[in-house]
Amino acid sequence: MQVVWARYTVHALLMSFVVPFLWLRPSSAQLGLFLLLGTAEAVGHFLLIRRWRFERASALSPFGHGPLLWVTLLGFLVFGQLPDRHVVIVMAIIVGSGLHVVWGDRARKNEKPETAIE
Repeated sequence: MQVVWARYTVHALLMSFVVPFLWLRPSSAQLGLFLLLGTAEAVGHFLLIRRWRFERASALSPFGHGPLLWVTLLGFLVFGQLPDRHVVIVMAIIVGSGLHVVWGDRARKNEKPETAIE
């Protein structure tokens, strides 16, 4: 929870310098949407943090690569651009290494740990 509060505090402090110059009064419908968006984001961050309690980092880390797909899709839809060859190679290495960690981790689940830490 400290990560979530620290993030919101930093954002609030940074935005407080800009707000006096750019603020437009939102309508009631917009305020409702702001409240809904803020609640959804807070719940999402809370769940992202809580997931570490139920699974090891090596099993969860490949899910962090999902934004690669969304950024590529949005880049194509908004700007009409696809990543060049070098970016695709790096993305493949990142995703491949994540999959290797997950598959290797699953294979070792049945083995006895070498230390008491596991």
